[in-house]
Amino acid sequence: MNTQLFSAFLLITLVLVVVPGPIVTLVISTGATRGTRPALITVAGSTTGNALLIGGIALGLSIIIQHAAVIFEWLRWIGAAYLVWLGVQAWLHAGSAAAAVVGTWAAKPTRLSTRAR
Repeated sequence: MNTQLFSAFLLITLVLVVVPGPIVTLVISTGATRGTRPALITVAGSTTGNALLIGGIALGLSIIIQHAAVIFEWLRWIGAAYLVWLGVQAWLHAGSAAAAVVGTWAAKPTRLSTRAR
């Protein structure tokens, strides 16, 4: 593990956690409307959530970086299969949608054509 990269990651994470944001607004509003205990519970919950999120991001990114070539290859084949499926669906249903639209417009008279002059 690269210690310089990890220390930069920790520093940026610390700055992002310390800078006030929507969580601070939530804690202030909870403290003002419900009291100190619910505000402290909100702080504990959001801190736990941030820690789990940061850990998950760190683990997830390392796994993705280690297996980037394989993941890219899978995504490429899945995308190609999806495009083939879309093409086949468009080809199979090409005439039916146009006939249904033409049939509905032709069957309904418009107000202008039914008026007596």
